[in-house]
Amino acid sequence: MSRYIVRVVGPAGMETYLARGREVAAQDVATHYPHPSNAWQAAEAYQAKTPRIYVDVLDTRDPESRVLFD
Repeated sequence: MSRYIVRVVGPAGMETYLARGREVAAQDVATHYPHPSNAWQAAEAYQAKTPRIYVDVLDTRDPESRVLFD
């Protein structure tokens, strides 16, 4: 079963991940969501609080790919 995480890219280009509403540096401690829609809900909620960031959802089975919101 795939797990999805939220990647946050700040204005300076630094990549972090979302863990319980906070940014963390390590991907393995990020919150793993069971479905991409859950991850997108968390990403959109976090982006609403901090609008100058870029968020997307990654599939941990294939970290190179981005999960598009449907």
